[in-house]
Order: sequence, then C-alpha cells, then structure tokens
Amino acid sequence: MILTTLGGTTFALDAPAAAALERAFDDGCPRTHITETHRPYVEQVRIFLERYTVQWFGNGPYGDVRWWKGKRYVRTSNRGMAAIPGTSIHGNGRAIDCNDPMRSWLAAHPEYGWRQTISSEDWHFEFDARQYRPKGVLGALNPTGQEVKVKHYHTQDATARNTGRMVEPGETFHLNTASGLGTDKASNIVGGIGPYVITLHIYAEGEPGDVLEVVLLWDDTTTSGPHSNHYVERMDFDRDGRINRSVTFQHGVARGDAVYARLTAAPGNTAPGVKVTVFDSDAYLFVAA
Repeated sequence: MILTTLGGTTFALDAPAAAALERAFDDGCPRTHITETHRPYVEQVRIFLERYTVQWFGNGPYGDVRWWKGKRYVRTSNRGMAAIPGTSIHGNGRAIDCNDPMRSWLAAHPEYGWRQTISSEDWHFEFDARQYRPKGVLGALNPTGQEVKVKHYHTQDATARNTGRMVEPGETFHLNTASGLGTDKASNIVGGIGPYVITLHIYAEGEPGDVLEVVLLWDDTTTSGPHSNHYVERMDFDRDGRINRSVTFQHGVARGDAVYARLTAAPGNTAPGVKVTVFDSDAYLFVAA
C-alpha cells in the first residue's frame, strides 16, 4: 500500500491502482471528490456489524443474507450493502468511492482501468489492471483493448531499509538491493521490455524546507554512452521535517535497457545531512496476454 495525495487529502492505495489513478489525473480527471479508498480491516468489521445482524431464520427487510465466522447475518440497515470483513476490495487498496465530477469522468473513460462494479452504487469504482490501456505507450501496445497482463518488479534500497542512509548536501546515492556497496552502485529496477508504470517510494527526515531530488536513469547496456535522465522529481521536507512520498512515472523500456533510481540531497540544504530510510521501487510492466 502506498500513500497518494488527492485533493489535499492523503489516501492509501495499492501501487498499480494509484499509478493508474495518477495517470487519469494527468490526462484530465478531476483530482477531488474522493470519499474513500483503502479501508482497514477493523473499519470493515465496524461497517459490517452496523448494517448486519445475526439472524438464523428469514431474509430480513432487504433479502441480503451473509455468513461470517459461522454465523448467519441479514442486513437491517438501509445504508446499503457491505462486504464480509476480509473480502472487501477497499481492503486491498484497489477500490475508490467518489462523487461528481470525478465519478462521471472515470465512468466515461474506462481505459484507465477503473470500472463501476455495483449497479446500485454508481460512486464505487474498482481497479482492473486488465482494462488499463490509456493513450500513449500503453495505447500503442493495446489499441483494440485486448487483455493485458501485468508483471511486477519490486526493489528496495537495502542500506536505507537496514540502517538508514545519511545524505549530506550535494551527495547522491543509487537504489541498490545489496548493502555495503558504494553509493555509485545501482540495481536495475525493471525486468522485461515494454511499457512501464514505475512508482518510487521515499521516506526521509531532515530540516523543513530542505530538498531531495529523485531521478530515473535509462541506460542502454549495448553501448558505452551516458545514462539518459528521463524523469526528475523535486521533493520538499514538510514543516515536520519529513518527506513521505510516492511518485509515479510512465515510460517504455527497450531491449538492452536498464533503469536505475538515484536520490540527491540538494546542495543548498541547511541540515548537515538527511536520513533516508525508504527508497523503494515498484515497476509494473504491461504486456499483451
């Protein structure tokens, strides 16, 4: 689960769902009016028990009967159905509830993978990666809307995770899955070739107003030329001295390409060093099934 900021509010979503939603925002979807995304298990239990009552006979006023933990429940609330705890799509971060104008935009653009699955709840959308085919690199791969398979490659910087990395102003390090290597050593964060959605996750502590910069580097391993910087993202430490961000990029990977992630502390930072404890990558490759 990653955090994404929508309309000034931070929500938790599964990484590919968040990436698809961010792409929809980039292409014109209104960024406000979300009422719910990820729902913790304890919250799902509370909602379920508010709407359903143990009843061994009869179907209740709505004919909605569920079995949970060996007991028979019927819905007694007019507030709508609720999933059995542990089965909700909200629980795995691949569903959102939203109002207009966002609701109407997503309903009119199913190519972004968000679909309405409950006829009586037009505010509820679930993410289906097989339907994700926006314009651009994925549209070129899948112009007819055929089924798409998603391959997931997760990498994390071992040193940041194990002990944290102290990064002084102007210093740089690359995401590396092995501990104890030089800051110029990098791990490839992709696998096969094709169109990718890549999300970088960063957690760091420093001085409010200081800056970190992350870069994705494409390296053609068949040549000896320099890396190609495809994306640069600048991040400011908040007033509590923290950065807790997930940033998403989209680009194709050609045969022979390796992709590396680099993080730099701005030369003008006031703190003598910032501590980075998370520098992870989730790369999603979309290929025709």
